Amino acid sequence: MANASYCCQDSGFKLVSPDLVPLLPWIIGRGRCRHCGATIPFVVPVLELVMIAAVIVTAVLVRDDAQAVAGCFLGWLLVLLVVADLRRQVLPDSLTATLLASGLLAALFLPTPGFTQALIGAAIGGGSFFVLRFLYFRYRGIEGLGLGDVKLMAGLGAWLGPAWLPPLVLIAAVAGLIVVMLQSWSQGTTVSATSRVAFGAYLGGTALLLWGLMSTGAWEW
Repeated sequence: MANASYCCQDSGFKLVSPDLVPLLPWIIGRGRCRHCGATIPFVVPVLELVMIAAVIVTAVLVRDDAQAVAGCFLGWLLVLLVVADLRRQVLPDSLTATLLASGLLAALFLPTPGFTQALIGAAIGGGSFFVLRFLYFRYRGIEGLGLGDVKLMAGLGAWLGPAWLPPLVLIAAVAGLIVVMLQSWSQGTTVSATSRVAFGAYLGGTALLLWGLMSTGAWEW
């Protein structure tokens, strides 16, 4: 689903490197966006810290060195993607392409999911979201999923494999719905079918969690 950014909407500026560095814009701007001056919700830097901590914990717990390195790289990419989606309402092509390419490359060296399963996961992840995007637009006349979400799912499918895609989408969707409902309740508004959610951010955060569980053997699926 498309999402509503909390600042810089429709401003037309392009993403630059400092905007994608976790915590840096919040620190430099003293809690405000350096482009438009809007207040950055405190939950954003907290989420970034939690994701960084998850990457570090996973790297420590994973016994295989190659898998630990791959997990750190994946975590770095996912933190950048989550930050970009939350802050700027965009999933940069350069990051989603890197996610897909690195997922397929990692599958050549890691025991799971394996290269064949990575290819299948990328095809199912990206293909299923592309079909959902088409059908939603066809029957409702509005864009329900951005192409960035489609490309993101292709990359996540390559890293996780097809078996992990159902829990990925389910957990991300439930988490997004809960947050939207809480936000609507706090603002006195109602939730509708057109309510906008940063779904890419929830997918990225959930994927990092599932990768950690898969890599450490804490959850067998």
